[in-house]
Amino acid sequence: SSFRCMLVRAMAEDTFRPHGRSEVGADALKSHGRTWAEEILTYETAKRRPNLSNEDGGPPVRVTRGAVKEQERVFDPVNQRYREPATEYRQRLREEENRVQHLNRAMDVQLLREQPFNVVTNATKLEGLDFPGDGNADKPIHGRQRFPDTLVDYNIVSNKGFHEHHWAHPDDRPQPSSREPHHRKVPAFTQKDYNIVTNRYLSDHDAKLTRDTTLSKREAAAKYVERNRFDPLVQKYTNP
Repeated sequence: SSFRCMLVRAMAEDTFRPHGRSEVGADALKSHGRTWAEEILTYETAKRRPNLSNEDGGPPVRVTRGAVKEQERVFDPVNQRYREPATEYRQRLREEENRVQHLNRAMDVQLLREQPFNVVTNATKLEGLDFPGDGNADKPIHGRQRFPDTLVDYNIVSNKGFHEHHWAHPDDRPQPSSREPHHRKVPAFTQKDYNIVTNRYLSDHDAKLTRDTTLSKREAAAKYVERNRFDPLVQKYTNP
């Protein structure tokens, strides 16, 4: 392909160059080359060769084999410690300070989330701390509150309130919340004044039946007068 031919040509130009491969400076890495071969050389130099030149324009920094070996011998991989006593002491002191800070922070979190006494020996964990009350006193609430054990205010086994049936002392038992009674509202169309089985009124059936018959007659007469204002047989208006 054309790309492969261009790559072979660039490699040939770079191989048969009379003075060998030239070094590419830092400024050349940022600019575009005149030919495609220079672009390939710039890309290869940027990826494979580190820039060891000084920023002030001096000679490049020379890294010798002895300097690398000296840096490798700073730490002893067998004994897992620094060969220099002062460096080892500073590192151990720093690690000890970080360990103590981490343990203190973990103990503070444990005191906030757990009981203030040891559940095995019943010894207080707050000895020597500036904390009001004894070790078994109730802890102040910090952070997230405790989830309730139940959502009802009575014992589900005996159906008695917690003020009567509870494991705590009678003075420490939770008291029931006062609930005010409220009026129950029902739809009016569900309330019937007659029996749906016998189709009789619950009270004064005869009087109410006479009333319904009279009202039905009057309603039928009103509809007849509204629809038939003129009688075609007798040639008279229905309403005198």
